[in-house]
Amino acid sequence: MPIIIFIIYKIIEIFIGLINKFTLYPLLDGIENLLREKSNFTKRILGALFQLPKAVCFLFLITFVLNLFAMVGISENYNEKLERSIVYGFVSNEIVSPITNSNFAKELPNIINDSFKIVVKDDLDKPANSSSRTIVYYNGITLDEGLKSNEEIDNFARKLVQNKKTSKAKAKAIYDWVGKNVEYDYDKVEKILNNDFSVKSGAINTYYTKKGICFDYSCLYSAMAQASGIKVRIVTGEGFNGVSWVSHAWNQVYIEEEERWINIDTTFYKGGNYFDSTIFKLDHRNGKIAG
Repeated sequence: MPIIIFIIYKIIEIFIGLINKFTLYPLLDGIENLLREKSNFTKRILGALFQLPKAVCFLFLITFVLNLFAMVGISENYNEKLERSIVYGFVSNEIVSPITNSNFAKELPNIINDSFKIVVKDDLDKPANSSSRTIVYYNGITLDEGLKSNEEIDNFARKLVQNKKTSKAKAKAIYDWVGKNVEYDYDKVEKILNNDFSVKSGAINTYYTKKGICFDYSCLYSAMAQASGIKVRIVTGEGFNGVSWVSHAWNQVYIEEEERWINIDTTFYKGGNYFDSTIFKLDHRNGKIAG
């Protein structure tokens, strides 16, 4: 990307230089002759105005470099500081990301803010030495609750893949349906960020409302895949949202004919191909199998 930008810049520079030679430069020479008779204050004001485009370019360049460092993931502290910067967030979302990653940036920059929260608690009803005493909550519910399905969802999933011959084709059909039909729930994001888990989560709620956040996308995909006889996992980790790394969840499915697990992210569907894609590792990291 930097090499492509440099080449394009040079082509534009040569083209604009030829135009300026016969248009802008003679005009500026005339302005300079007029300014010689003006006061120093007026000259400084006009000089500042002419330097403004250069300053804006430097701002974009610095933001681009910070964005690259964020994607590489220098440190958690660095990531947290970037998240708090209003200027960086605005310039990165509105200027840098659309240039460097057009489709992804248009659809996803605000999608996966830290709206996915995992809380680990002890089940006080079980003995302290019990291996099953620990309970993990994902946005206020357990994984079993999130994956709970019903007869309507199961029948719909089976009908959706009934003409597909392979497990990969079935997995892709479910991926396409969830990605196309479920919208990201920004209202739920606000509640989760404020630790309000009263809003329903999981496969059933997401199927009927056609709305959810990353955990809901993953639960619905898992429920439909299981109903279709596909081995499936939910993975929790971090996703890069165009600005910084934030908490995220996605899926893995087992492709029997290829004897391997592949990564799938239905939340990122509108940003590009996230079905067994080579770009997956660029914006997903620290994945751990939740179940």
